[in-house]
Order: sequence, then structure tokens, then C-alpha cells
Amino acid sequence: IATADYVSALVTSRLGSVLQSQAPNVTLTLKPTPGTSAKELQLGSLDLIICPNLPSNWRACGIDRDDVDFRHDVFMHDELVAIQWREHARHNRTVSKDEYFERPHAVYCRTDGHDTIEQETLAQLGLRQRTQFKVPYFTLLPQLVVGTDMIAVVPRSLARHYARIFEIDIFAPPYELPRMDLVMIWAQNRETYSDLAWLRNTVRQTSVDLLVAADSND
Repeated sequence: IATADYVSALVTSRLGSVLQSQAPNVTLTLKPTPGTSAKELQLGSLDLIICPNLPSNWRACGIDRDDVDFRHDVFMHDELVAIQWREHARHNRTVSKDEYFERPHAVYCRTDGHDTIEQETLAQLGLRQRTQFKVPYFTLLPQLVVGTDMIAVVPRSLARHYARIFEIDIFAPPYELPRMDLVMIWAQNRETYSDLAWLRNTVRQTSVDLLVAADSND
């Protein structure tokens, strides 16, 4: 499966036990999406691509959403939220727009050179924020903000997952960001393979279980 680091973190938090109980002889390899290609899906050196369901992410994978040689399924609905060290939430119950842009930010940056959803949205709105850290992994951001006055933007599913580990506060940024729904993409020529159908269904169910667990902890 080729996907972003944060999806890997979420999927593996549930998928390990599933593999051990249902498919102990299966080896699952997770790799980053930059550098993956549509051809790999068709040749079978890659089984699934999981990425945000946005035109720029489809293009980065070299696949057109309407290409009949590929199938896809939007299997998880997510959104981007802001996070900060929980200590700030105790002193500042709400973060004003001025404070949000005055404080330093830790940001996720793509390794393929394309703008992220956060960067695209800020540019479109003519907004500028003070960036102190740029990192290629969403999963680094929750621990980066702890003990600092930095703010970061991450998927809500990741924020809720790491809020159980790190002292982070989740809040809405003072501007609107697009939804970050996740899509699975696979090759039409391997549609009927039973093992790959099992893999897709397992990923779907894992995401459902993850969201149910997060809701129960809220």
C-alpha cells in the first residue's frame, strides 16, 4: 500500500491485530506515495494507493479520476483541524484570528514539491502565517507543538488518535479548509483478485473501527 505517513499510522494501529488473527502469513508493506505510479498498480508491484481525494493528489499519482483503467472508493471522511499544546488551551480558551497568525507554526510539506492543502488554501485567501518548522510527516506535528507556542494543522483522525498520547488541544482554524476525504485507488485489471478484495475490505473496516473508537473517546 502506498500512502501518507499519517494514514500508515492510523491503519497500522488497528491492522496489526487483524493480520495476526485473519492472515498470519501475509506480509503488508507500506510505502510513501511520492514516486508511486499508475503503472505499478497495473503491473502488480503495488496493490493500493491511499491518498486525499483531491485533484492535486490524483495528479501526483499520475492517475486521472475518470480513467477507466482504475477503480476507486472514498472510504474515509476526514477534515483538517488545528492543534496546539494543551497548556495553551488552559490559558486561552479560544484562539483569535490575529493570535493564530502571530504565533509560529509547524507545517507538513510534501516531498514531491507540490503545495499542501494548507498551503494552497492560505495562498488562495491571501493569508500568511509564520512558519517555524517544515516537516515531511504529519505524524511529527503533534509532538512538535507540545511544550511550545506553535500551532499545526493535521487531519482530525490523526489529532484524535494522538490526543491520547500527547497533551494536545484540537480546535478549528480561523479560516475554512477543504475536506480531506481519503480514497483507495486500484487497477481495474486486478479488480477480481480475491486477495486484493480482502485487502480493500479490511482497510475499509479498519477505518470504520478507528472512527468508532475515536468517537467513543471524545
